[in-house]
Amino acid sequence: MEATRRIPGGDKERLWRYRTVAERLRSPGLGEYDTYGLAAIATRGGEDVMVIHDISRDSRTIGQMAALFTARRLSVLHFRDVVEDMLP
Repeated sequence: MEATRRIPGGDKERLWRYRTVAERLRSPGLGEYDTYGLAAIATRGGEDVMVIHDISRDSRTIGQMAALFTARRLSVLHFRDVVEDMLP
């Protein structure tokens, strides 16, 4: 799930988008498993600014987080802290 939102920043508006990152990882104790992370993307230039891997195995939760972060205009400066605070 992807969502976009304009964020004011100085004399130019900056557009951030948060998206789900699907991954297949391997762990000695678990074997192969599917997991999801989040990426913060700077729309100008389209580059990933920050990616947090292996947050949850629930794609729905991660999709909801991406939409919420975008809708609430989460600054990438607080991205990692907010993800950590939302984890059980």
